[in-house]
Amino acid sequence: MEKLLFLCGLLLSLAAADHATAAESDGKIKVLVVTGGHGFDREPFYEMFSDDAAIDFTAAEHSKTNASVYDREDLLSYDVVVLYDMPQNITDAQKAKFKALFDKGVGLVVLHHALVSYQDWPEYEQIIGGRYQEPDPKKPGTVTKAAGWRHDVDFSVAIVATNHPVTAGLKDFSIHDEIYWGFRVGNDVTPLITTTHPESGKPLGWARTQGRSRVIYLQLGHGKEAFENADYRRLVAQGIRWTANRSGSGKSADAVEPRVFLLDAKQLLMARQLIQGGGKSFAPAWEALLKEAQQALNAKLVSVMDKTVTPPSGDKHDYMSQAPYFWPNPATSNGLPYIRRDGERNPEINKIPDHGNILGMPVKVQTLALAYYFSGDEKYATKAAEFLRAWFLEPATRMNPHFQYAQAVPGVNTGRGIGLIESRGLTQVVDAVGLLADSKSWTEADQRGLETWFAEFLRWMRESGNGRDEAAAKNNHGTYYDMQVASFAMFLRQWEFATNVLQQAKAKRIAVQIEPDGQQPLELARTKAWSYSTANLSGLMSLAKLGECVDVDLWHYQTPDGRSIRKAFDFLTPFALREKEWSYQQLGGWSPEGFAPLARQAALKFSDPRYAELAEKVAKPKPSDRANLLFPVAVKRRLNGS
Repeated sequence: MEKLLFLCGLLLSLAAADHATAAESDGKIKVLVVTGGHGFDREPFYEMFSDDAAIDFTAAEHSKTNASVYDREDLLSYDVVVLYDMPQNITDAQKAKFKALFDKGVGLVVLHHALVSYQDWPEYEQIIGGRYQEPDPKKPGTVTKAAGWRHDVDFSVAIVATNHPVTAGLKDFSIHDEIYWGFRVGNDVTPLITTTHPESGKPLGWARTQGRSRVIYLQLGHGKEAFENADYRRLVAQGIRWTANRSGSGKSADAVEPRVFLLDAKQLLMARQLIQGGGKSFAPAWEALLKEAQQALNAKLVSVMDKTVTPPSGDKHDYMSQAPYFWPNPATSNGLPYIRRDGERNPEINKIPDHGNILGMPVKVQTLALAYYFSGDEKYATKAAEFLRAWFLEPATRMNPHFQYAQAVPGVNTGRGIGLIESRGLTQVVDAVGLLADSKSWTEADQRGLETWFAEFLRWMRESGNGRDEAAAKNNHGTYYDMQVASFAMFLRQWEFATNVLQQAKAKRIAVQIEPDGQQPLELARTKAWSYSTANLSGLMSLAKLGECVDVDLWHYQTPDGRSIRKAFDFLTPFALREKEWSYQQLGGWSPEGFAPLARQAALKFSDPRYAELAEKVAKPKPSDRANLLFPVAVKRRLNGS
C-alpha cells in the first residue's frame, strides 16, 4: 500500500511538472508543495491544491537524509513554496538555497508540523515566526505539560485579523484537528487566527515578512478532516494568494498590495493598474508626480550633519531645533529667556536646518517611492534609498534615534516634548518603505537597519521624559504623538501596542478634544484657530485610518453626548462653505485652506450623500493633483453615488 501511495504521489508530482510551462503563460500561481519527514493523508491533502483553479502546483518530497528539495535547480522559479515537511537535517548549501527564496521575493506558506522542522537551526524559527521545541530531542514526539500535542480534538477557531487578506471573508469556525501547546511565537508576527481551547497554544496562525517575501504559518492541518474543512481550505488558498509575490519569478506584481498604513493600499494598487494599463484619466496627475520625482532625483541628500551648530551633547548626530514661537526678551540685555508669541514664527529657527530637512526629506522619499511603485523604474527607488541611508543608516551621517534637543527655548531649556511634532513626517517614511519592497535598491540589510532605528526611536518616545510629556499633551500634540507611535509600531509589527494606542484614542483624544457640538476648544484658543482646528482634525482622521489596520473604528466612534470626528468635521463645514463667518482668531487672515483633504476623507468614510456633494464642491482636485492617484476610483464612485 505504501508503494502504491508513493507511486500516486510521484505521478501527481510528474503531472504537476508537466503543467509548469502552462502556468507561466496562463497567469496561474506557480506553487511548490514540499513534504517529507512526517506521514500524512496524501490524497485529501493534495486535493486542496489540485482543486484550486488559480494555482499550478508541483509536489516534491525531501530525501530521508536531508532537505534535498532545496537542491532543485528550479527552486527560485516558483511564486510560493508550501512547507508541509518535518526534516531535521539540512546542509549549509541547502540553507543558503532556502534563504535565497527571500531575496527573490518567493512567498512561503508553512503548515502544521513544519513548525517542528530543523530543531538545531535557530534561524529557521526566526524565518517562519515560531518554533515547536521538542521536549526531549532524543525522543521526538514526547508529550509533557509544558509542550505537546493531541489528536482528534474538536475546537473553535477565531479570526483575529479580520481585515487581513489571508482571513478576508472568513468568520469564526469549528474544526476537528490536532492541537499543539508549548510552541514559541516571535514578537514580530501579525496574529491571524486563534482559539479559546484551554490546552492549545495561541495564536493558531500568523503572518510576517522575511526579506522581500511574505510568510504565513497555520498550525491547523493534521489530517483528512482538516483538509476537507472548507474554512481551512480557504485559509490555505488565500494564504497562497497573499504570499504570491509574482515579481519573485519575473512576473507582474500587480496583484500585490503594498505594505502601507496611512496611505490606502487598495487605492494605490488600483492607480498602478490603471497607469500601467495605459489609462488616460490620471495622466495629468501622473505627469505631475513624475515632474516632482525628477526634481527629487536632482535634489542633494540631507542629514543632521548639515547644521553648523552643535547640540548640547556635543554630538552633531543628535537632532536639534529651536522653538518657532519664541522671541528675544526685550526686557533683558541678552534677550534671555526668550518669550512666547503664539503663531508668530521667529526666522532664527532657519539657522538650524534639521527641522526643514526632516520635513522635506520624507516628502521627497515618498514622491520617489510612489514614482517607483507606479512605474517600476529602479532609478526612483535608488534615489529614495540614498535619502534613507543618509538620514538613518550611514555611520557618518545618520541621526541618533531621539529628539532630546527638539524645539529648545533659549534661556529656558535645551529641548521639549513639544518638539516631537516635528517628527510627524517620519510616518511618510514607513509608508514609502512599503512601496520600495520589491526594489533591488532597497536591500534586506537596509530594511533591518531601518527597523532597528525605528525600534530605538519608538522606545525613546515611550520612555523618555520628553516623550512622556508629549504623550500626555491634550491638544494636537497628543494627537500627532499617537499617530506617530501607532504608525511606527505597525511598521515594527508591534500590533498589540498599536491597537492599544488607537483604542485609547477614543477616550484620550476624541472625547477630550471635541465638544458635543464639534468645537475643538484647545485649538480654537490658539492665535491661528482655523489652522490648528483643521490640523488636529487631520491628525484624528489619520488615527482613524491607522485604526482600519487593526479593526479599531474611530471614524464612527461617538461618546454618549455626541463627541466624534464626524461632529468636528460638521462644525467646520459651514465656515469652509463661507455660510458662516469665522469669528475666532486667525493670524494672517482666514481662508478655507486645509479643509479640502478633510472633505475628501469624509466623502470616503461616511455614508452620507451630503459629504459627496461637499467634496465635489470644495475638494474636487485639479487633474494634476496627487490626490487623484492616492484616492482614484473610490472617491469617484462615492461622488457618483455608487
